Amino acid sequence: MIKNHTNHEKLLLTFFAVVALSFASNAQGWGPDNGTTQLSVGVGTSGWGVPVFADVQFGVSEFITVGPRASYSSKTYRSQGFKYNASVFTLAAVGNYHYSRHLNIPRELDLYGGLELGYAVWNNDWDDDFGPYYGETSTIYLGLRAGVKYFFNPNIAAMLEVGGGTGTSGALIGVTFGL
Repeated sequence: MIKNHTNHEKLLLTFFAVVALSFASNAQGWGPDNGTTQLSVGVGTSGWGVPVFADVQFGVSEFITVGPRASYSSKTYRSQGFKYNASVFTLAAVGNYHYSRHLNIPRELDLYGGLELGYAVWNNDWDDDFGPYYGETSTIYLGLRAGVKYFFNPNIAAMLEVGGGTGTSGALIGVTFGL
């Protein structure tokens, strides 16, 4: 069964417009600072397949970043003529407090924790001996997060993050670029 996902396309277009506009910002330094911008992309762990994500974080102070995050994952099961597809799309506002500067650790490490307030849409469809089915549900969620970034230089870092609010990702791993 084919479903029109125009609302999802609009959300993705809005997110990537924010990403494109962020390229006009200056970003220097090993971690966040007022006026910096960082783009992170990567993959995660989930019972709904392997989620891919992208986010943009804007430094609003020496310790605080805020910005949008989008993620998508899907999984397909097939067995003896039965086919089941499941997917989830999330769009969230993320706020993090970066506390490395309070600790006596190398400047390459950026430790942070924060909140995520988002909107998730789950889609399920299958086709079996009883015919096709399509279902969609959505929810607003709030989640906690904790993460670490290791900066190889002021503009490239590896990142690891745990938490979230939808149950779709237990951990995220990715790359962060200073823009």
